[in-house]
Amino acid sequence: MIEILLLPLAIIAVALNVSDEGVEGDRVVVVECRSELKAAGAEPLTDGRYGLRIHVWDIESRKRSILSSSNTELWEQKLHTCHVPEMVFGDSGLFLEHVKSGATIHFNSFDALVGWKKEALPPVEVPAAAQWKFRTKPSQQLIMDYDYTFTTPYSGK
Repeated sequence: MIEILLLPLAIIAVALNVSDEGVEGDRVVVVECRSELKAAGAEPLTDGRYGLRIHVWDIESRKRSILSSSNTELWEQKLHTCHVPEMVFGDSGLFLEHVKSGATIHFNSFDALVGWKKEALPPVEVPAAAQWKFRTKPSQQLIMDYDYTFTTPYSGK
């Protein structure tokens, strides 16, 4: 039976993505989160990966750069679309591994976009887009679905 340990995702996200060199106000949050993680039995990964081990789970965050234009074109071909979001961090992801069984769950950009394309979900308008529409004349408002934030039914694999 796989042991499941539930932690607030916000704590994990802060622990994985905020360095000690953040804004002064962030330091308090990081210290509190690290204290909570340590109290829960978490320790940093020591094999060059960026993340933590908590009981039988390795949780790794991979931060990579934005896709190059050639990779963006390749993704557009694979997804059968003429566009992907403007900034895709293609090789970034979140990886959870159950150490004892080797079972993994991971989240990545490409699979999320596959779900978006397959479901043909409407874009989610962000406040900046609404402000932009308000400032422009109706005749200038050619709004494409990629002017917004995407949503997807993707839940990892």
